[in-house]
Amino acid sequence: LNPVTINAGAVNSIVIRNAALGAGAVVTTTSQAAGATVNLYAAGYDTFGNYIADQLAAWTSTGLYTNNTLVQGTVSPFAFTATNKTSSGTLTATFSGKTANVNPVTITAGAAASVVIRDAASGGGTAPANATLTAGDTANYYAATYDTYGNYIADASAAWTSANLFTNNIAVGGTTTTFGLTATNVTAAGTLTATIAGPFTDTLNPVTINAGAVNSIVIRNAALGAGAVVTTTSQAAGATVNLYAAGYDTFGNYIADQLAAWTSTGLYTNNILVQGTVSPFAFTATNKTTTGTLTATFSGKTANVNPVTITAGAAASVVIRDAA
Repeated sequence: LNPVTINAGAVNSIVIRNAALGAGAVVTTTSQAAGATVNLYAAGYDTFGNYIADQLAAWTSTGLYTNNTLVQGTVSPFAFTATNKTSSGTLTATFSGKTANVNPVTITAGAAASVVIRDAASGGGTAPANATLTAGDTANYYAATYDTYGNYIADASAAWTSANLFTNNIAVGGTTTTFGLTATNVTAAGTLTATIAGPFTDTLNPVTINAGAVNSIVIRNAALGAGAVVTTTSQAAGATVNLYAAGYDTFGNYIADQLAAWTSTGLYTNNILVQGTVSPFAFTATNKTTTGTLTATFSGKTANVNPVTITAGAAASVVIRDAA
């Protein structure tokens, strides 16, 4: 008898392969980048392990898609593409009650396609759109990179730049994975930008830096940090000038006009100012002097006007005296 032909029997099992017609390799586990595609085949075998044909199998999954159902359904081959990063997905091919599995299916992140500023490492924390800090405080920010599908890749070494936060507009941290933002200038319009190769950027906008606690006070001749600093003064007897105890933080940022206690020496008979603790202090003195002083005190902080000179006002009377 020549030839003797032995045909494969009925399908007894299926095996998932990465090439058609029983070729390629058997696939029991797989790892591929998000968005990549690989064709998979449900190769049918008889009881004796003879290859029969690639079967029209139903393909399902777990841990790979939101609804765990593959869009392609029953096909041959199955063009497998997944976009969600995972290390514990599964694929199952089913034909005539026979199944084969790929377990685990690992989907790794693809190439960097965006950067997001986050407030914790390794994709943790939140991704703030803006930031508010107190002058001198430090907040750590991270340049988290993501692929086209939004999968976190890693914290990148980004170039960090800023506007309206530093004198030279260059963030002190330069190019670094973790940027510790410490700013000392009060602003409501700062920005902080992370840039990685691509280029891809993300920006915190606005970055608001608020003044810290009162560290010192300065006597000024106008409200709200305006006008001039008053360290000495000269005015005519009876004249009035408003003085303000302007509060500043450690970095010299104006905070507000403080409700200070005002005291004096050499200006009044009892050296106690009538107005006491006020803002502003309406300073009026009537005794001519060249050696008076004024002191504003707030929360243990003081500022002085020294000397205070009070000159005679306009002539208002005449008196006959027996000596010059």
